[in-house]
Amino acid sequence: MGRGDWSKRGVRGSLWAVTWLVATVAPLACGSGSAPSTPLGPVADAGLSKETADAAAPEVAPGHDADAAADVAGDTRPRDAADASLDSNIEDAPRADGGGEAGTAPGDDPCSSADPGNSDPSTASPYVLGATFNGCIRSGSDTDYITFTTPSNPAGGYVVASFTAPGLYESALTVDSYLYLANNTMIAYDAFEMSAAHPGDSLTYWFAAAPSTAYVLRVVDLFGMTFQAPYTFSATFIPVLDPTKPNDSESTATMITLGSPVKSYEFHGYTSFSNFADGGWQSFYQVNLAAMPATVQITDVPSELIMQAYVYGNYSDGEASIIGYGSGGAAGAPVMLTTDQPFNAGPHYVLVEAVFNPQAYGAGSTPASYVLKPYTLVVTQ
Repeated sequence: MGRGDWSKRGVRGSLWAVTWLVATVAPLACGSGSAPSTPLGPVADAGLSKETADAAAPEVAPGHDADAAADVAGDTRPRDAADASLDSNIEDAPRADGGGEAGTAPGDDPCSSADPGNSDPSTASPYVLGATFNGCIRSGSDTDYITFTTPSNPAGGYVVASFTAPGLYESALTVDSYLYLANNTMIAYDAFEMSAAHPGDSLTYWFAAAPSTAYVLRVVDLFGMTFQAPYTFSATFIPVLDPTKPNDSESTATMITLGSPVKSYEFHGYTSFSNFADGGWQSFYQVNLAAMPATVQITDVPSELIMQAYVYGNYSDGEASIIGYGSGGAAGAPVMLTTDQPFNAGPHYVLVEAVFNPQAYGAGSTPASYVLKPYTLVVTQ
């Protein structure tokens, strides 16, 4: 159950009770024993059998095409490498239908089949990115867990996840989705929660994903009042193409040349439930400096970010630990700093990062601008 679900259940339960009284008592007061022509409650209360209800259920929506998802997300970077990474992920993964194209995901949980037992993270339904998963929330207390692993693109990428929830208003699912790292699926440790607004509404969102990382989705009904509610889930992975990564430590620092601009993304996929304290957003660069003041400039800063930079001294050589620091001071502002401490000639590290790690998920299929727009770094003397 998600945080705050008890209050949501109370409101939905009260509305459902009023609806049931109107549907049941009003015809009797008018001298008629017939039910209203428009169902106001769940399908079972309208007197339909399970077989009839199943037959009346809408067809499952088809899955997303990987290229179309990338286009909708506004990814204007060259597509060759992105397509290769995504195609490899889909084609190399085991297929439920035995084919090489995206189809029905393994571990499907349609309402027409027996419950596969995916109500626990340890028995989560396996999912292949690019496929369509047919799910079912069978009661207000039912939970579905779905798990998938991202491709090995060095910089990671972002996932666009989509849910549809067909059905009559009172029996349709109000999708409530939580993301977890597969290595920490305790209820309280979700990375984020995204929910549909009303029963039957579709839900689409994106989130930053780390390379070769297993994630788990927890799917429930927001109000805990539905039953035998079908839904479809699909997700696509769009890689972030950044040859400077990974460089989140001095040992993995990217070598740069004095005076040569370098473009990189201030981007990091979820590797823990707490994004704000994740050091993976740091980018280290190493540059050879002469024993004279150096200037660091960061331009083309994405509009959501306040950027900052440090130049580190070599403590073992008697230098100050930090020989220069600068911040943009405002979101989207450029950064310029000049070292203000003496240092010896030789290699030095430059650290570039956001002052505050950004929220790495959001509604819709288009991610934040920092996912799509690289900043430019140049060090001069």
